[in-house]
Amino acid sequence: MAGVLSSLLWKGADRVRGTVSEIELVAPGATANADSPIGFAWHPLPKASHYVLEVQRADGSVALADTTTDTVLTVAPSAALLPDSTYRWWVREASDAAEPRSSALRTLRLTEH
Repeated sequence: MAGVLSSLLWKGADRVRGTVSEIELVAPGATANADSPIGFAWHPLPKASHYVLEVQRADGSVALADTTTDTVLTVAPSAALLPDSTYRWWVREASDAAEPRSSALRTLRLTEH
């Protein structure tokens, strides 16, 4: 093995997250209150016009996904994201590019109050 990891590995039409990120995540931190709106934020990419936020359950299934033109997306409390649960979230560029840029996965633990 060459010892160089690419930022994305392709497996059919699905992505497998790598270790190198191109979008830098800003917020939330490691925990958030499930009873309050959760603000997801990341740094903008040059020439990116849309982003996709994806929040995954522990089993890798998608709990929440949304597309935005902004670098901040606020999610209202909902049945999709449960208190006392751990999720992983990431952001990718919504693009027709051959290799859209993306972030690394970040863990988020939702708490009550």
